[in-house]
Amino acid sequence: MGNGDCTERVSKMSGPPHLGVWVGIGAFAALAVDVALLCFLGVSQASIALAASCAARVAFVFFWLTYAGGAIPVFFGLTVGSPLTRRRREFGLAFAGALTVHLCGVAWLFLVSPRQPISNAGIVYFGIGALFTFALAISSFNRIQTLLRPWAWWLLNLIGLEYIAYLFFLDFIRGPFSRGNISTITYFPFAILILTAPMLRWAAKIWRWLRPTESAA
Repeated sequence: MGNGDCTERVSKMSGPPHLGVWVGIGAFAALAVDVALLCFLGVSQASIALAASCAARVAFVFFWLTYAGGAIPVFFGLTVGSPLTRRRREFGLAFAGALTVHLCGVAWLFLVSPRQPISNAGIVYFGIGALFTFALAISSFNRIQTLLRPWAWWLLNLIGLEYIAYLFFLDFIRGPFSRGNISTITYFPFAILILTAPMLRWAAKIWRWLRPTESAA
């Protein structure tokens, strides 16, 4: 077997070589926002908390694209929406990269805060979400997918994505609503997005089930 055949086999097993680049894209996007913010405000407990929050919002944009972006072709046509469908895996990897920056910010916040900035329950809830995120990212590579049964990969995606969406619901709607600041610019646009995401996602799935000849959402 020639070297070209060996290279082709490795490529098929590990996935397209650009997948890892998307992790860097997500991390760079979140890091750029955080660095700009810290340079402008200076380094303090409040600015670190704000930077971690901004990194979470950058991560959410990538999550929304991987969670609900594939539904757009169903409602707006394949010509417009097909790139969103093809790039869902890449957006998911970018989400994992941006989330890593957010978690680093949270860890920094723990180091500088005199009190624990997140409750024990929050650590558990969001820790599980982080584990789901990284499990989904790792399973995006073909080599790992070959180790999973199809039903296991499907179940991981279903539970993982819905659980992460629920965490964003808590972050953007339940928490701000209880504090009375959901109408602010830092929450309201993201609240709208997280509310529309499951509606788009599941409406597209139902449409696909009713019309199996249509392209998958």
